Amino acid sequence: MRELKFTILFATILLLSSNIAFAAPSNLYWHSYDYYSIELSGSGNAFVVGTIQLEALTSQSVNTISLEIPYTGITIYKLVENGRTYWPLCVCSTEGPCMHPCEAVYQPSAFLNYTTQTLSDSTILTINLAYPVQNDTDTTLYLIFSTRTIAEKSLQGFSFNFKTVQDPNALIRSLSANVVVPENMYLKGKPKFDIQYKPSELAAQALRGSAESIAGVMQRYPYYEGGQFTANNLQPGESFTISGLYGDNQILLYSQEIGIAILGLLALAILVKYVFADSLRRMFTRKESEERISRRTQFSFGRPILVGFISSLIFIAVYYLLNIVFGNGYYYNGPISTITLLVLNGVFVIIAIFGLPYFLYSKYNKTEGILAGIISLVLSFLLLIFLLPEYSPPIFYSLVKSAAGTIGIE
Repeated sequence: MRELKFTILFATILLLSSNIAFAAPSNLYWHSYDYYSIELSGSGNAFVVGTIQLEALTSQSVNTISLEIPYTGITIYKLVENGRTYWPLCVCSTEGPCMHPCEAVYQPSAFLNYTTQTLSDSTILTINLAYPVQNDTDTTLYLIFSTRTIAEKSLQGFSFNFKTVQDPNALIRSLSANVVVPENMYLKGKPKFDIQYKPSELAAQALRGSAESIAGVMQRYPYYEGGQFTANNLQPGESFTISGLYGDNQILLYSQEIGIAILGLLALAILVKYVFADSLRRMFTRKESEERISRRTQFSFGRPILVGFISSLIFIAVYYLLNIVFGNGYYYNGPISTITLLVLNGVFVIIAIFGLPYFLYSKYNKTEGILAGIISLVLSFLLLIFLLPEYSPPIFYSLVKSAAGTIGIE
């Protein structure tokens, strides 16, 4: 009986070890770069265009791969492998070197055969490659599909969570993604992504287009210009989750930030009123018995520091509002010229930074006003970097670029 138990235990350990060895990644290839363009609809569905670049790691040929799409009920429109050019190995006689070098051979883009298996919460996609990868070669796959219930309606708009395609047998070295929302909607915290062909439009073309034409359109996607969302070194079987919020009402989208800003201003007002009111009143009150000259020459460090700090906070608020108003493309087709908008932005920012320091300069002390302007300028850019890192590139950049094109500056 005891020997039977040891036999059963040994067989169980052997079976588990064989299953583990079978499930381990093959390490025959990896994904050098994956890119996804995700178009979200007003009902929460998504059209997805994926570009998957495979690179061989060994001399062993990889003819079939398995990908796991973390959704069920998907619709796959097309799966294409990009064409490639290669130079076949020349076989020459032993009498001397080859007199005629081998000619390059072009393998055209091809539709791929695949099978799907639906699991409880995902779909397994088994793909037969038209051109296997081996000996440090690479290939690119274009996957066009749609899925449902990516986004759910909320009070602020649509909240979405999209999981990228997984490969249980390979590492994904680099991944980026861009999200496209309807024309009348905005993606919270991200600039609009503008492309020539939206995923849904490309899916419609794919139904009647050839593999070569689809690959040609796909190559015009801005893969290497960076994405709104990025990830690196995803382990085999790991997925990258892209989350966000989009909607047609920017006030609702940024309601939390607006609420926090209002509460912060109220807290600051209460603090100033009940804690620093007497000190501020003494700091800025003019004594009637003093002459104007003595009042203008009397220097105080407190006033420029306070004015500079308040001015920097005003700058942050103005800068943030300018990005919301002008950073979503309202001005491209409007009646106001780009140069006018550039000037208006500059005026708003200059007033925010130097408005209060100029008041201090003209009404109290010139030295205090200059010092307050310097403090305001330095604190404004420091607060911009730490509080609004996503807006650190100046909002003027796109306007300056447009203005340069308008007046012919190279």
